[in-house]
Amino acid sequence: MAQHGTSSSSSLFPEYDHPKQTFAQEVFHHMWPIFLFGTLFLLMCSIPMILAGAMPIEGLMILAVFGLAIALGLFVPPVAPVFIFLVALSLFVIYPEGHYNKSGFWGTMLFLGSFAVIGLMIAAASAFARKETTATKTLAPVKAVAAAAPMEAVVEGPKPLKPVAFDKTIAAKGISIIVGTESGNTEGLANMAKASLESDGHAVQILDAKVVDYRHLPAFANLLVMTSTWGDGDPPSNAIDLIEGLKSPAEPLSLSGRQFSVLAMGDTSYEQFCKCGKDFDELLAKYGAKRFADRVDCDLSYEAPYAQWIASVQSSLKAGLMTVEEYTPAAELVTA
Repeated sequence: MAQHGTSSSSSLFPEYDHPKQTFAQEVFHHMWPIFLFGTLFLLMCSIPMILAGAMPIEGLMILAVFGLAIALGLFVPPVAPVFIFLVALSLFVIYPEGHYNKSGFWGTMLFLGSFAVIGLMIAAASAFARKETTATKTLAPVKAVAAAAPMEAVVEGPKPLKPVAFDKTIAAKGISIIVGTESGNTEGLANMAKASLESDGHAVQILDAKVVDYRHLPAFANLLVMTSTWGDGDPPSNAIDLIEGLKSPAEPLSLSGRQFSVLAMGDTSYEQFCKCGKDFDELLAKYGAKRFADRVDCDLSYEAPYAQWIASVQSSLKAGLMTVEEYTPAAELVTA
């Protein structure tokens, strides 16, 4: 869960700029594995040193030195070596009687240096991970407008209808699950939901939200929307087109005679908790679809809320599924 968008901020870390999310939140959600495993690694290295005879305070000082070095390496990798050297030197100035092994000052420096190399390797790995994350968020460049064109607002027409990428029969008579996801957790739950519903004898299909056009929605008689929230209220990247189409439809839309339920994934540390799922829930009802099972909002610990939601869905659908006329693409309706 993170976000999309651009910003004119002058931050030192522009790749993390976003009008709705702080840099600290971005680091927590995308870099926490590096912090966690880096800290565990340092703990594993310091414990044997303490057991070998060094004073506990010395082990804690080692942990502090390289924990700080790795943390700095996450943010500004090029200055990490200088930081490590200065802190290590300060360690000996402040605590000159400390010895981490029996080889004297230079042996101790060599011992610290080995930690420094490992710390730099972790910092380099984190910098690479940050670069890859940034690359996936980079928006495609905007096409240049011809110089002769007048400086007026460009009015876009309706976007072309996406190709049909779903089973039309299941859409009309079975259950369709639309998944909006960024990290894959929601997709995993969708697979579990599909298995549960198939065990009840229903025909089920799972659809990536990116292949569904809002104008396709009347095709789905029984719809489940399972979606995460990317950052503080934004939809995941694969659901942006669908939710924007629902918010501002270029063509009339009626979902009367259809039924749906929503499972929203989110994180209560964000102000706009589960907003994407809430938006889907409100918009589908706005266009006339019937909510056959109440929306459930899931925090990071989503197992119990998911179990509650799927049980409610299964119970409601045992009374029978709705059916609609099988979808026919608009192009096929055009007659000579």
